[in-house]
Amino acid sequence: MSPIERDLRKLARLLDEECTALRNSDMDRIGQLSPRKLPLIERLEAQRGDAPEGMAQLGERIAKGGRRNQQMIAAALDGIRDAQELIARARLPRRYETYSRDGLRHKIGAPPGTLEKRA
Repeated sequence: MSPIERDLRKLARLLDEECTALRNSDMDRIGQLSPRKLPLIERLEAQRGDAPEGMAQLGERIAKGGRRNQQMIAAALDGIRDAQELIARARLPRRYETYSRDGLRHKIGAPPGTLEKRA
């Protein structure tokens, strides 16, 4: 097995492990895999030779795995942003409003930070 083939197989395995970690929300494992991927990719880029015959299928697997993991990471980030927005909205003071008979908006209760006058 050539060094290129060995590195390609390792990269494919790492992408599969990363996918599993992403599905299980295992952030510790994802953090462990990233430093292992970078030197491997750098070695592959430095070799720049033609891949051995029969490696096209492995190359497609790696490309597909990279795209899959990228989509999962993007979806996770979107979920985190949505959660942050939801938390931010929950922290805002609530305004209770209704509509009167003539269709105009009517506030119920006093806004936060004001005193309600009673007779």
